[in-house]
Amino acid sequence: MRAKLSIRNTFEKRPVWNVLAKVGGSLPAEADQPIFLGNHRDAWVYGAADPNSGTAQLIEVAKGLGALLRTGWRPRRSLVLCSWSGEEYGLLGSTAFSEVHAKTPMVRRALAYLNVDTGVSGANFRAQGTPSFGRVLAGALGAISDPAHPGRTIADSWNGDLSVLGSGSDYTAYLDHLGIPSLDLAFSPKGAPYGVYHSVFDSFEWMDTVGDPGFQYHVAMAQLWGLIAIRLAGTAGEAPAPLPLNFTLQAEAIGAYIADAKARPNGTKLDYTALDAAHAKFAAAARKVLQTESSAVEANDVAAVEALNEQLAYTERQFLLDDGLPGRKYFKHVLQAPGLYTGYAPKTLPGVYDAVSALDWPRARAQAALAAAHIEKAAAFLENGLSNDEAR
Repeated sequence: MRAKLSIRNTFEKRPVWNVLAKVGGSLPAEADQPIFLGNHRDAWVYGAADPNSGTAQLIEVAKGLGALLRTGWRPRRSLVLCSWSGEEYGLLGSTAFSEVHAKTPMVRRALAYLNVDTGVSGANFRAQGTPSFGRVLAGALGAISDPAHPGRTIADSWNGDLSVLGSGSDYTAYLDHLGIPSLDLAFSPKGAPYGVYHSVFDSFEWMDTVGDPGFQYHVAMAQLWGLIAIRLAGTAGEAPAPLPLNFTLQAEAIGAYIADAKARPNGTKLDYTALDAAHAKFAAAARKVLQTESSAVEANDVAAVEALNEQLAYTERQFLLDDGLPGRKYFKHVLQAPGLYTGYAPKTLPGVYDAVSALDWPRARAQAALAAAHIEKAAAFLENGLSNDEAR
């Protein structure tokens, strides 16, 4: 069968409007560690799931923060709520903002980027993100009721999998290019993706009857998103507490990435001695941080906690390559990136993966050495810290 298509595209220049709201923290700008909450609001058609389920939840989070502020509560760290435009045209709004503001304290010192795009298209919780967020994510999930199972929390039915991020939503610039730890949260169908993606059928009627009847998972996502943000932000007036980040989880993930690289076709032809040694150093640094954290809390040592938080907040930046991955300089993270030929889907140790896949052994050795060097750099920073200029 043959089909003759006649296609007419119209190219026009139009403004892209980002809308941001900031809840100022009690810390001064030079010490602040802002938390970004982002969702895009432009859709292919109606976009009831993608992105307007997330947009509805962002508005609910804003309303919840407003209610807290009226009680006199104030966050220790600033919260920045971002409604991005132009996402479906290539992540335009969020990427442009990151490029314009990359060197400002608000972005340069950002602690986290929390993304909800298609917030609800089913009832199965899914999370992708930086492994060190596993601790705060699990804690928040344990505080949110599961709409499908009264008396249980979402943590009870979550499989514990915090998958790797690639691309495809507004976290891309923040994690892949700027090294800001990121999470992407969603309730999705179990198994296959939801069937009305990017179509005219992604409508309110579909959401009301199929996607989330009663909108209970919309409520759960708004609660989860807001709670994670608040726990990262802390509360003004309280003594500083260690950030709820766990780098032993990051160390476990790095070990898994290396094991996966060895198991790939032709993977064993590469020497992993330097990567294994770097992983061991990072794991040791992560264990030492837990001991330091415990000692600082026990001694009520505020200065030690604040110094530790600087290390915890900016360790992820140390995984960034100065010149980016070969052939795609925008992607700088040595641990993960969207695959060269996989669209949005991620690949771990991407520089090594791409080179081994191409059977380019000189490049594979160079990328393995670079990855090992940056893992060691992150281990040294996590354990000892660096000056502000070196850290960021």
